[in-house]
Amino acid sequence: MTRDRAADDSAEVMMSSREAILAAAERLMTTVGYDKASISRTCRESGLPVGSLYHHFGSKAGLLAAVYQRFQTRFLDGLAQAVETAQTAEEGLAAFWDGAVQAVVDDYPYFTLTLELVRLSRDDAEIRRVVETDTRATEQHLATTLIAFTRMAGRPDADDLAHRMARVAVTYSRAAIMIAGDDQAAYRRQMEDFYPILHDLILGAKPG
Repeated sequence: MTRDRAADDSAEVMMSSREAILAAAERLMTTVGYDKASISRTCRESGLPVGSLYHHFGSKAGLLAAVYQRFQTRFLDGLAQAVETAQTAEEGLAAFWDGAVQAVVDDYPYFTLTLELVRLSRDDAEIRRVVETDTRATEQHLATTLIAFTRMAGRPDADDLAHRMARVAVTYSRAAIMIAGDDQAAYRRQMEDFYPILHDLILGAKPG
């Protein structure tokens, strides 16, 4: 075997082991919670030694950050697809909100996990950094989408308004999940109730 081929095979094995640990961590963290998804349990689930986890992620918090980074990519890509065909600000905002609510429902366990992490972050600086990074990334992506609508609608201070409403939307969504618990239908109803407020603040009240 050539040196290049051996290096390629080694890289594939490393990537495979990293993905196996990530997949195991994702399953555990979104089913039993972060506290119960211990390093030893995650490694047993992945079939890999504890040393592999530390090699790839450094710590449990590092593993959590990687899990959330992968989730963010999936979640935010889904939101982008929801508004690609919008022709007007009205149509685009409706598509965005419907897509955002559906994306949360599709990955609901992640958002209930986030509430656990918010609680744990009060006493854990590493978890707090993961939560803050996730929150900033989500708010920034939502703001980027909302800016297109506030500008199309000719709103004063369109960019600032979009960023403020992105923060409000993230906060409201988390509060709705906290209130709804596992009742996803209740979560949907609360988000539907919020949409007219979001609409009026971003696009202006509908005539009549």
